[in-house]
Amino acid sequence: MVGMAMAVWPIEQLGQEGGVVAVQRRVHRALFSGGWAGDCPVRSSAVATMAAKADSVTAACEVCAPSRADRLQLGQDNSMTTAPLSPPCAPSDGWDPTQTGHALFRTRLGVCGIAWGAQAVVALRLPEPRLEGTQMRLLDHARQRRSGLWPQAQAADALSAQALQAVAGVQWLLAGRDAAGGLAGSDAWPDAPAPVLGDLRALFTLRRRSEHSGLPLLDDVVLDWHGVPDFSRAVYRLALAIEPGQTRSYGQLAQDLGGKGLARAVGQALGANPFAPVVPCHRILAAQGAGGGFSANGGTRTKLQLLEWEGAPLGDGSSLGLFD
Repeated sequence: MVGMAMAVWPIEQLGQEGGVVAVQRRVHRALFSGGWAGDCPVRSSAVATMAAKADSVTAACEVCAPSRADRLQLGQDNSMTTAPLSPPCAPSDGWDPTQTGHALFRTRLGVCGIAWGAQAVVALRLPEPRLEGTQMRLLDHARQRRSGLWPQAQAADALSAQALQAVAGVQWLLAGRDAAGGLAGSDAWPDAPAPVLGDLRALFTLRRRSEHSGLPLLDDVVLDWHGVPDFSRAVYRLALAIEPGQTRSYGQLAQDLGGKGLARAVGQALGANPFAPVVPCHRILAAQGAGGGFSANGGTRTKLQLLEWEGAPLGDGSSLGLFD
């Protein structure tokens, strides 16, 4: 199988060609110009006639999505756990719009949302100021990528297996660590009316946790990558490899993907993250440890609050201590 070298794309060229869209097209062209198209029958037939329409080819073949992302040169450092990451997509046995659903659930941060299909999580949403806003934004994200009925779950037993583990895992993650360094309880969680789901952490069965913080890694929650651009997938896989309590910078992720000139495109991809906080975009900071942007309600303050709860250290090893 022929390998592929990752190109470096100067930021001035990206600006001339349309920012992140140009990045995605360049990624697609590089991925489809290699000598390994024959391992996927859909891609093999499409490449010959649609090489100039890489975006269409991307949408045509979800089955080969794992091999495309895996061939990107993803960097590693000592603070990251890189395997196993979330399976790149659910088994390709057909999408069933009748096997969809969504739920709102309590966390320490507020009421979050989740949408799912039969075999994978389609979208997650951090809290908006109002429940209706959280629900609306969640369903907007889900409907942009998948068709479905999306009924609201009234109880935990209405969740899919993957949705249940994602909800319970997010509740553990956002509970964070208490003042004594242990895992926090749910005493301080904001109240919410039914049918918002309560504390489901006792049902969490995924075993991968951070050795540093004891918090769940959540890199084994199955995510539905349908409709997510290749470049964004690569960014999200790098983010998934960052453990709770650890951070990296936009520039570091950009360097792993081909060059620091891609830092802005990395930030744009993280701003469109449909899987927060399972894909932990809050763990990517600007240069010199500055917070950078954050698209969730509360902006950078919410981002830094999550890092504080995870016990993220500064360069000298101390806690951020932002909200003591």
